Amino acid sequence: SSSAKLIVAALLLSSAFVAMPANTGGMSQSPAVPSIVFMNSDWVVSGFNSTANTTIVLSGNLTVTGSGCLEFRNVTLIMNATSAADSFGIYIWDGARFYVNDTDGNRLTTADRSVISNNATYGIGYSFRVNGTATFEMRNSRIRGCGLLGVQAGANESGLTVLSDAVLIEGSEISGCSHG
Repeated sequence: SSSAKLIVAALLLSSAFVAMPANTGGMSQSPAVPSIVFMNSDWVVSGFNSTANTTIVLSGNLTVTGSGCLEFRNVTLIMNATSAADSFGIYIWDGARFYVNDTDGNRLTTADRSVISNNATYGIGYSFRVNGTATFEMRNSRIRGCGLLGVQAGANESGLTVLSDAVLIEGSEISGCSHG
């Protein structure tokens, strides 16, 4: 009947409006609801890996090898050291590429930025090293809690260590790190 068609059309139209984010004049966006991934071992990237709209809780090292390329867009990476015996790190080898970005390229919108952080509950840092011929770009994103303290901290583990000239950090925040 025509009334049933009208009801179906109204339902379809109303669900389309619910699924669309409100227009906020470009000042803020509601990113997709991220999923959560738990990784309980080292993560080695040796090919191309593009990750978006997710939270990764990593209880291990992140290594991007010389043939690897890792791209984050609206990713939260939590380096999940839960005791002083854990000394996890992020290692970007010579020739590797690591891109840490937000989704819209706008530094004023922070809900869609990528964040690399320690587990704030335990407050244990992590090392982060970008080797000499690696590429590292971070736009409109955040690094926090980087660096190991005490007996674990060596010259290469005391904070964000960048040995490459192929680095761009733009519109980003680096905070709460032991050194950098």
